[in-house]
Amino acid sequence: MKKALEKPDGCKGVELFKKGSKLEDMVAALDDNKVLFGVIKTGQEQAGSFSRKTTVFLVHKGDQLGQVKASKIMAHKFAAQAYCASHMGSITCQVNSYDKSNLKDLIMDEIGKSTIDDSKDIGDLDYALGDTKGGPTKAKADCKKFDLDLTGKGGFGMCKNCGRKRREHSKDALGADEEVCPPAAAATTSEGGGYSADDAPQLPQVAKPPTKTIVDETSRKKIAEMRRASQGFETTEYAKACGEGAPQSGEEILEIVRDMYGTPYNWVLFKATKDKLEVEDAGGGGVIELSGLLEHKMSDKLLYGFVRVAFGHGKLRRAWMFSLHWQGQKCSGVKAMTQKRECTPFFDARMNDASFTINAVGPAEIEPEAVIDKLIHTVVIDGNGSDISVQALIEALEEEQQAIREWHEGKERRKREAEELEKQRLEAESKKLEEERLAKEKAEKERREAEEAAKAKAAAAEAAAAAEAAAAAEGTVAASLEAIAESDDDAWVLFEIVV
Repeated sequence: MKKALEKPDGCKGVELFKKGSKLEDMVAALDDNKVLFGVIKTGQEQAGSFSRKTTVFLVHKGDQLGQVKASKIMAHKFAAQAYCASHMGSITCQVNSYDKSNLKDLIMDEIGKSTIDDSKDIGDLDYALGDTKGGPTKAKADCKKFDLDLTGKGGFGMCKNCGRKRREHSKDALGADEEVCPPAAAATTSEGGGYSADDAPQLPQVAKPPTKTIVDETSRKKIAEMRRASQGFETTEYAKACGEGAPQSGEEILEIVRDMYGTPYNWVLFKATKDKLEVEDAGGGGVIELSGLLEHKMSDKLLYGFVRVAFGHGKLRRAWMFSLHWQGQKCSGVKAMTQKRECTPFFDARMNDASFTINAVGPAEIEPEAVIDKLIHTVVIDGNGSDISVQALIEALEEEQQAIREWHEGKERRKREAEELEKQRLEAESKKLEEERLAKEKAEKERREAEEAAKAKAAAAEAAAAAEAAAAAEGTVAASLEAIAESDDDAWVLFEIVV
């Protein structure tokens, strides 16, 4: 005999469910919420001189058990049978139970097929090579066609026409369910191949939508913005800085204008105050931009300004500063005169380094020609002054405009670099926080797993103790199987497998 197995192959173990001696008690003990395996040792009553006890392996699948769980357990059916055989030596037959109402009859019927007794004519049996037992030469089922019952109510392998097993049908009945499907009709085509003109599938004709150009609202606003910017005084450098939320103070702008190469301002206008520099506007477009701004927006105001005017470019560049007292044509009256008398001393003191002063009431007095004329007649100029011209002023202004563009590009570059550094800092900080979070989650997970493992270990120990106690009281499955094998009395045992 082969060495007895400790447990079915692929299983964690077996648990004793119930055991007894009467077949009726075994049927009553079956639980429809479980998959149970067992061994029954019994025989037919008054079977004759060749009668003997038969060992039946039983598999019962309760109809109240879920399909997934049942399939998981049923997959170990042959391992459970091999386990029983290792403790008993041999098993005569097997019964699969899905409905315990007719289980006793199924068991006795299977025992009858496996037993040779005086009631059968041995000469009526037909043996063939490979058969394990004899069968009648004629089919028992008087059925014209075997049709497999897939519902499983009568047991696997039954015919739903007559209720008998497949092996009890004749070869003609077993072959009656084979049907030959007629070949599919070929598609009709035209003589030259393919579909005919009448049969060809017609594709739906989709009308092309009419072409129409649509200008969205964003595009309209952008066009209007570009038109305003072309006027030259609507978007000054100071207005840009205010729009960015980082305007310089009056002191800072004044120092930039004083610098011969100061960027991005070459003029500034201050509101009329007695003790502080409050910026009205500032820009980098020189007297051309300033005169346009005064004409269109400052005709009703009293303002003080400081302007840098340059001529030529490169090493030939020369620059002078002049102060501006502006009183627009719509700004008049006693109040304006009083305000001017009170504020002028403060601004004269702050702009005392100016080469000359222009008192203007109209934009024409700030035009390039007027400024050049004032400069030539007020300031002592080295040389003959031939390089002091409108063309030289434009050249200097173009050079300053290029410097302003480069200044903005550098500003944008520095801004991008600062944003990139800030982004890297935030990413590093976020990465650190994420690592800390993951470390905490890992520690918490390990703590929970350790707790669950401890609980599982305690539960397993408790279950093992209970199993030992039950085994002490009832005996083990292996002991029960071996006891049934050694005895000639009727007996049965049911057990569960642990997967």
